[in-house]
Amino acid sequence: MRRMFLVVWCVVGVVVTHAAGHGEKYTTLVFPENVTLGMTRDAIQPNRPAAKKLQGAMGSRNTNAVVLTEVKGDVMPLVCYQYHFVDDHLRAVTKGIGHGGKRDEQLVKRIHDALARNLVKQADEKILRLNTELERVSVELWKDEKNGTCVYFVDTSNDTSVIVFDPKCFGEKDFFITPDEMPQVAPAVESVRKTIEASKKQKK
Repeated sequence: MRRMFLVVWCVVGVVVTHAAGHGEKYTTLVFPENVTLGMTRDAIQPNRPAAKKLQGAMGSRNTNAVVLTEVKGDVMPLVCYQYHFVDDHLRAVTKGIGHGGKRDEQLVKRIHDALARNLVKQADEKILRLNTELERVSVELWKDEKNGTCVYFVDTSNDTSVIVFDPKCFGEKDFFITPDEMPQVAPAVESVRKTIEASKKQKK
């Protein structure tokens, strides 16, 4: 009888563990430990001591925001977190995953599945990604109808970015270059392209 009970308990444990894996919330896959929207900077900093305000780091174009960056260089794929504070409260978190030539399909799928399970998909938006050219990319917008939080999901061959944000404080143009901004950013893009080309020639 005892042996039968142990077998049943093990089976139940496996089923529960399996169900938990398939029921992950998107926040557990995007936020690091002990971080939630609405926290103050003083509350987060002791738990994320590696998060720093980096000179020249581009996290948001919202001039009211203070952005702290935390790079997890000891894991593969490379993960970068950015914490966006408005009035000293956390109003957005960005998780960037750099694939570095080795794309973690399983991780990307887990995140996307959690978004589809927990949130309601809104209309896709078009943005421009800056590399040697201006690459036009689709970005998915999701909404948590329970609390109003929104999520941007951008997935390319080079990287995957997930931005969880309070729409009262942030919007599309705070994080991305939009197609209508092309005339303003074209000169900067051309400058970057020439710099990259010159660097490649020097290495040859």
